[in-house]
Amino acid sequence: MLRSIIAVTAGVLLGVTVVIFGAFIVTQMTPELTGLKSLPVANKFGVVGVWFVGAFLGALIASFVSRRWAPASWVVAATMALFALSNFASDPAPLWMAALTIAGIAAGGWVAVQATSARYGAPPAAPKPGL
Repeated sequence: MLRSIIAVTAGVLLGVTVVIFGAFIVTQMTPELTGLKSLPVANKFGVVGVWFVGAFLGALIASFVSRRWAPASWVVAATMALFALSNFASDPAPLWMAALTIAGIAAGGWVAVQATSARYGAPPAAPKPGL
């Protein structure tokens, strides 16, 4: 149980960190503009890509830390989706951008689960020493 909590926490922290720094870099490519609505379309796709990468890396770390337990990855992806919706509520963006971001986050979680061959059953027990 504790391993799953640590896995999700580490995944969310990594994912959010990637998104914060990546989105900062993408939005600073056009420094005279402010807000998501005023970004060029290429930069908007860059922000969507950053959310995908953040969700993927966060879910990947969660899967590895939790011994390839798929629900840990999906909790990270769901948390990232809630963060994205919160972000778009505070800084309005076009509807297509929000929809692509949520789809990208779901795809990032799915790719991480597939890449690690994560399982959906109960998390594996820790190996017992001496057996």
